[in-house]
Amino acid sequence: MTDVNRKAGMPGNRPAMLMALILLVAFVAIFSYAGCGSSGSSESGSSAPAAWFTKASMPTARALFAVGVVNAKIYAIGGINSLGNLDVNEEYDPVANTWTAKASVITPRRGLAIGVVDNKIYAIGGYDGVNYLPTVEEYNPASDTWTAKAPMPVSRTGVAAGVFNNKIYVTGGCDASTNYRPILIYNPASDTWTTGALMATGRAGFCAGMANNKIYAMGGATSVNTYEDANEIYEPGSNTWSNGAVVPGPRGCAGLGVINNKIYLIGGENYLTGQYYYYQTNYLYDPNTDQWVTKQYMPTNRTGLAVGVVNNKIYAIGGLGAGANYLAINEEYNPAIDN
Repeated sequence: MTDVNRKAGMPGNRPAMLMALILLVAFVAIFSYAGCGSSGSSESGSSAPAAWFTKASMPTARALFAVGVVNAKIYAIGGINSLGNLDVNEEYDPVANTWTAKASVITPRRGLAIGVVDNKIYAIGGYDGVNYLPTVEEYNPASDTWTAKAPMPVSRTGVAAGVFNNKIYVTGGCDASTNYRPILIYNPASDTWTTGALMATGRAGFCAGMANNKIYAMGGATSVNTYEDANEIYEPGSNTWSNGAVVPGPRGCAGLGVINNKIYLIGGENYLTGQYYYYQTNYLYDPNTDQWVTKQYMPTNRTGLAVGVVNNKIYAIGGLGAGANYLAINEEYNPAIDN
């Protein structure tokens, strides 16, 4: 990890990842125990920058949840906190800066992915504390109702998803013994699954985003202490993968947002010199130039957060922070004033 990454990290003692051994999980234990990362205090880092603003906190503090955006509102679904796996579904309205409780997801879980098609949210995969899930559940914000859909062909947690031409492309993930490489393609119109090409690096806990009609799969982990800097690019039209410039420092459990076909990778965690680090880093990746640029750090070091984008602003929500505390914090980033 570069010096800037280390300075933006938050060190701590070895966390309760040993819980993974109780579950006999050999791969990517961050998605089968109570959280991501470790406790500790900030080593160093920037103060709250002018491009970041604190907004209304999420009602339920949590990590390893996922978000979907419909009609300029952010829906935060699932996750985990000290009470266990959650079925929580909370709606954030950035204009009013208010949160509203909505109908709970059918299956409580963490490590799920979300795709949005035709103003409906699809909650895919995850882990319920006992089982790795193939579960797919559709949420209709207009009626505030959930419907079970055709499950994935393979049970996985720590998955990520992108949407192209009204289909959801689910990448990576793991179960107790395998990091998965095939991309799975869900068609909500027919409620069916097909299989696409293999990623080069099977992993979980990474981020995926769509830019320029391609899906970018960034970071992640291949084992408990092994984090990746991979940036793999999937082109749906040709069903092929290629490689982009690697992430500036391996990390997992980060948040990702896309604005004007540029990708922002925010926060996350890594394991270095016998301890875990949470990050407050904010990196911009430009697919057109295949280059990374450091942007203003978010105020709060954290991992296991989720990111939603509304009106060209990024909302970095929740996660796990100092002292292994589950967070409800909601920080807005405005790239337009980050010069």
